[in-house]
Amino acid sequence: MVKTYTCQSCGKTYIKNLDPDVYLEGNCFDCSFWLLKTEYHEDLAERRVVVDGNHYMISEVKNTYPQGFGGRQFIIQFFDGRIIKTNNLWSQGMIPDRFREMLPDNAVFLPIERQPNTASTYSGNIFNEGGKHV
Repeated sequence: MVKTYTCQSCGKTYIKNLDPDVYLEGNCFDCSFWLLKTEYHEDLAERRVVVDGNHYMISEVKNTYPQGFGGRQFIIQFFDGRIIKTNNLWSQGMIPDRFREMLPDNAVFLPIERQPNTASTYSGNIFNEGGKHV
C-alpha cells in the first residue's frame, strides 16, 4: 500500500515519489520547491530576480549552450540599486500566492535599448573571482 501525506503548507495530499531530500518539513514537492527559495543564503539570494511575481535566477554569463532564454540579453535593475546585464537568466515560474510575501518583487527589467543612467554598479557579469557582483 502506498503511503500518502498531507502538505503542511497547501493541504494537498501527495505521495513521496521523489528523493526524500526534496520534501521539506512535511511539505509537498511544489511547496518545498518554493520554501527552499525563501532559505537561500546570500550568494544565491543576490542572484534571485523576482519581477511581477515571477521567480528567475541569474547564472554565470556564458557563450556556450544551454543558456536561459536561449541566451537572450536582459538588463535587470534591482530595487537595491544594482543593475545587472546577463544572457543567462533562468525562469523558475510564477510564485504561488501563498509564498508571495516571502518572495516579494525585487527588480524590474529595463528595455535592452535603454542604457542605465544612474551611478549604480553596472556589470556584464555578476560573477567575478570572489563570487560577488562587480
